[in-house]
Amino acid sequence: PLALFVLVAGIRVVYVPAAYWNGLAVGGNGTLDGLLAVMVWLQVMRAVAELALIVLSFVMPAMATLASIVLTGWSFWVMLHFLVAALHLPSMGKAFLVLVLSGIGLVVGLGILLALIGLTAQGVLN
Repeated sequence: PLALFVLVAGIRVVYVPAAYWNGLAVGGNGTLDGLLAVMVWLQVMRAVAELALIVLSFVMPAMATLASIVLTGWSFWVMLHFLVAALHLPSMGKAFLVLVLSGIGLVVGLGILLALIGLTAQGVLN
C-alpha cells in the first residue's frame, strides 16, 4: 500500500503542474491553486467510489467489474469538466488536449524523477 501511495503521489506531483502549464499554453487563464483544489477533490471522490467498489466486489463481483468500468468513464468525464472549470478553458476539446499533453509530460517527468533516484535501464543497451 505504501508503494502504491508513493506512486500515485508522484504522479500527482508531476501531473498537476504539467496540466497547469499546458492549460496556459492552450489558452486557459486559471490558477495553479484552483487546479490543485479540483484535482484533490477529484481524488477524494474517486477514493470514496473505490471504497464502494471494494464493498461491492465482496457482495457482487461481476457487478463490481462493470461498476469499475463505469467509474473510469465517469472519472474521465469529470476530470475534463474540472479542467475546463479550473483553467477557464473555452472548450472540452482544449481540456482533452491538456489531458493528452499532460500525460506526455507525466511520462517525461516521471522518467526524469526515476533517473534522479537511480532507477534507470542499466545494461539494456549493451
